[in-house]
Amino acid sequence: MSTVPLSLLLEQGPMLNTLARVLLSTAAPQKRPSSNPEHFPLVRRCLPAPSRRLIGHYAAWCGAPRDRYAAILPPHMFTQFALPVWAAQLQMTRYPLLRIINQGCGVSIHQDIAVGAALDVSATVVAIAEKDHRARIHQQLDVKAQNGERALTVDFYTRFILGKRTRQKRSSPQTIPLAAVASWDAHPNDGFRFGVLTGDLNPIHWIGCIARRSPFNGKVMHGFGMFARCFEILQNATGETIQSIDVRFVRPARLPSRGLQIMRSSILNTLGDRHLALLDQEGAVLMAGCYRV
Repeated sequence: MSTVPLSLLLEQGPMLNTLARVLLSTAAPQKRPSSNPEHFPLVRRCLPAPSRRLIGHYAAWCGAPRDRYAAILPPHMFTQFALPVWAAQLQMTRYPLLRIINQGCGVSIHQDIAVGAALDVSATVVAIAEKDHRARIHQQLDVKAQNGERALTVDFYTRFILGKRTRQKRSSPQTIPLAAVASWDAHPNDGFRFGVLTGDLNPIHWIGCIARRSPFNGKVMHGFGMFARCFEILQNATGETIQSIDVRFVRPARLPSRGLQIMRSSILNTLGDRHLALLDQEGAVLMAGCYRV
């Protein structure tokens, strides 16, 4: 497991400022809007390029070979630069941000982004719905390359818990035959390492005494960290280059966790995608979705 220098936190100012604002809004709930905007404005930011040093450590933590991202940005590195833009829009809602649940994401890669290129990132709200004491929000981010054309489209799926929901009978999920293609281990300090790499230092991922008081009863891996590592290890195992991927986070990986299994379908579905899933050692599904090469 590669080391992650603490000095990388010096590059995480926007995300650390976002976390501070979330904590302040929690301490002063009266300053939160009483209702959601009728129309959410587009949020746009021009961001500096992540440093080569940060890209190298981030890619190594994800499991990518050293030369894969020598000249281009990892497409899933939106986990480091896009979240403050995404969060700026969520702060316009009436929802308490500490109750947010990350339900998944999707990425479509239109073209590579060169290392050192500044980033033009914009966020829009695609859909927002409230039902049964839950609010669900779908946001979409566009990341443009130096030529001004779209390079990445990133979909974020989040949920807010607003109260106690009524019990509902769950339908059985469709069973799709999947075969294991790779496995990996989540190490005890992976939550802290990913936090240093992205600025997302939510204590449930790295401070045991706080995490044990959370609904997870212990430290858990970031959903985006689980996603980014699966992205790279899947590419390593299959020799494929992922062009689009869409996943839902079913439950978090506990820290530590050994023998996490990446599964995929052997045949393509009608859209040309393969189904994939991440399972823990007991066979419980942690993440599920599909991808295209």
